Amino acid sequence: IDMAHAMKPDALPPWIEIRVVEEDVFEPGRDYFDIGAREKLFDTPCSIARIYRATASRRKMVVSAEASRDLDGKPLTYRWVVLRGDDKSVTVNPLNESGSIAQLSIPYAPRRPIREGDQIESNRTDIGVFVHNGHYHSPPAFVTCFTLDNEDRVYDSAGRIQQVTYHGESDPGHYVDPVIDLPKSWTDEYHYDEAGRSIGWSRMRGEAKEEFTPEGALVTERDERGRP
Repeated sequence: IDMAHAMKPDALPPWIEIRVVEEDVFEPGRDYFDIGAREKLFDTPCSIARIYRATASRRKMVVSAEASRDLDGKPLTYRWVVLRGDDKSVTVNPLNESGSIAQLSIPYAPRRPIREGDQIESNRTDIGVFVHNGHYHSPPAFVTCFTLDNEDRVYDSAGRIQQVTYHGESDPGHYVDPVIDLPKSWTDEYHYDEAGRSIGWSRMRGEAKEEFTPEGALVTERDERGRP
C-alpha cells in the first residue's frame, strides 16, 4: 500500500506481455495418447500454459516479451526466473542482446516437493518473466508446464522413453482432473534398433498385447522378415 501511494505519474510500473514465437509440436497417436491435440491449455498476454503429454524427455519453446512497454517510454530490462521446478535442468537461453526473447528448454518432471524438504508437492514447472524500467518491476508473466500425475515414466540415460504406465481407468491411480486428461490403464514399452532409432512400441492391457510402428500404426501382420 505504501509503495502504491508513493508512485508518481512519471514513474509507474511497466507492463509485461509475452507470446510464443515457436515451440515443439507433438502428434496425438504417436507422441502422446488423447482425444486430440490437447497440449496447449491457453495463451494470454501474461500466462502461457501447456500440458506435458508427449513422451519426449524435453520440450523447447521460444517466447518473446518484446511487446512489454513502459507508459513513459523508459528503456526496459528483462529477467527470466525458474520459480518452480528444477532450475538446474530448466534452461533459459536469451536469443537477443536485450534478453527480450528467450528459448526455454523444459524437461519432463514428475511430481516433486515445491522446495527441498517441503511436504507440499507439485507437477508444475513455472518460469516467471519480469521487466524493469529503472524504478519498478512489472507484475510477473508466467510460462507454465504441467505433467500428468496419473503416469509413471521411465527414460534411459540418453533421454529416450523406455516405458509409460497409465493409470485411472480400470486401476487406481493419482487423481487428475478429467477435463485435463482422460483416465486410461495400460503400459507402453518402447523399442529401438542398434543405432538408437525408434522401431515402435508394445502396449499391454492385462494379458492382451498390441504392437505399434514408430508412426503409431497398429501392427496386424508381419512378413517373413518381421516387417509390419
